[in-house]
Amino acid sequence: MTVMRTSRHRLRDSDPFGGDVIEKRFWPILEKRFPNYEVFWANVIWDLTHRADRSGNPLERFQLAAWLPREIQILCQCHYTIFRSLAYIGVTKDLQKYAASLPEDLFIVLENERMKNIYSHFGVVRDMTNRIAAIIIRIEEGLAGKSLEPKHLDELQKDLNSWFDDKYPKAFERFLEFHRPVSIPVHGRSQDIGQVAPPDTLRRYRDLFEVRLSRYRNLLHDANMGRVYYDGIAWVPKPEFLHELALWTDMMAAFSENRQKFESLANAMESDFERTLDFLNDLWDHFLSKMDQLQGHPDFKSWIEHQKPVRHQEVDATAQILVKKFVSTSSDSFPSGAHANGASGTIISPSGQMIDPNEK
Repeated sequence: MTVMRTSRHRLRDSDPFGGDVIEKRFWPILEKRFPNYEVFWANVIWDLTHRADRSGNPLERFQLAAWLPREIQILCQCHYTIFRSLAYIGVTKDLQKYAASLPEDLFIVLENERMKNIYSHFGVVRDMTNRIAAIIIRIEEGLAGKSLEPKHLDELQKDLNSWFDDKYPKAFERFLEFHRPVSIPVHGRSQDIGQVAPPDTLRRYRDLFEVRLSRYRNLLHDANMGRVYYDGIAWVPKPEFLHELALWTDMMAAFSENRQKFESLANAMESDFERTLDFLNDLWDHFLSKMDQLQGHPDFKSWIEHQKPVRHQEVDATAQILVKKFVSTSSDSFPSGAHANGASGTIISPSGQMIDPNEK
């Protein structure tokens, strides 16, 4: 069950404290079903930008601080990319509303490519969601002193044997028919989702992204899927019948014989959009819980700010914290700009001061 959360800031707040022009304009499309997007933005991302710096360049206030760790910057970029793709889907699925205001040729082109473009953006949402989960897990492991290790050959052999028995025959059939290369998955997309969210959420993820949406999204690699226009409605094969009805002639014959194999394109896009927003809102609740834990970790602030510029006259408190924790480790454990000073155990901070790790 999703926890009702509140935001310290609002995407539609006045500049420079709210979202950018895209977020302000299209937030109403997502707000009802995906409110946790704004909560994540407000509680995790807002403080990582220059919005609170009233003395800074107003044009830079929406930007992330350049000293942030790479993982954090990528996490924020993925989060924003999800918004852009969902906004595109939310507008384009209702393209008919704009028919009167668009040149006829442009509308025809957009309409014919609409399904392919929309489901490619669902694929972007899936990929960015996976990446956010992976980054959260990697940060968590890093703060705990762990790291993801590559699989050993015996583990790979075991995975390969299982995949070969279950998946290879169909993969080879697809290779023969569609000329797609056969890929052997070593690390699954849902691996990190399963570490962030409970089993039921993982099951919903697989049902939505890896089964339904992926089948339509994978049409990017094939000839255009056929559709039937009947009574002013565009009908398309349901995902489970895409392979059976890959030929346009088979599709036309099947539409006359068994309408149950088809669904309205408009209804499919609307339903998939709403289902995706509902799922993401639930998943973001788990992301937020994980980020709450990370932000509460005693070393999180020092890690995230270890490249933050400091005034020359100030002792670098970040380095001081890290010395006490990592003084017995190699110099590779120290953040950029701070380094061990021989056997004495002192450290030279980025501000140039000597810090005694035993000093309290």
